[in-house]
Amino acid sequence: MARLLEISKTAVLKRQAAGRLLAWREERLQAARFPRWQFNEHGQVLAGLEQMLEVFNRDDRLDAWGKILFFLQETAGLGHRRPLDLLREGKLHEVQLAAQAYAE
Repeated sequence: MARLLEISKTAVLKRQAAGRLLAWREERLQAARFPRWQFNEHGQVLAGLEQMLEVFNRDDRLDAWGKILFFLQETAGLGHRRPLDLLREGKLHEVQLAAQAYAE
C-alpha cells in the first residue's frame, strides 16, 4: 500500500488507524491487509470512500469485516447493486444514504 499510495508505511498505518483506509488484521502474520478495491486504477483512494468510513467510524460496533460487507454486498435500497460499484460511478449521495442506514 505504501508504494501504491507513494507514502511511507507509517503514513499508511496512520491513515488506517484514523479510519481513513479500510484494512483487516491478519493475526498470524501480524499484518494489515488492505483491499485493493478501495483504490482507483491510478492508485488513489476511491472518491467518497473516506466519507463513508466517517459514517461507520462514528460507532465502534462495526468492525472491518462489517464495513467490507457493506461495500461488497448487493443492496435492495440501491437497486440490488453494490455500494462499491456506485462509488466508482460517483454516486456518492446514494451510497452515503445507504451507509447511514447500514450504520444505524
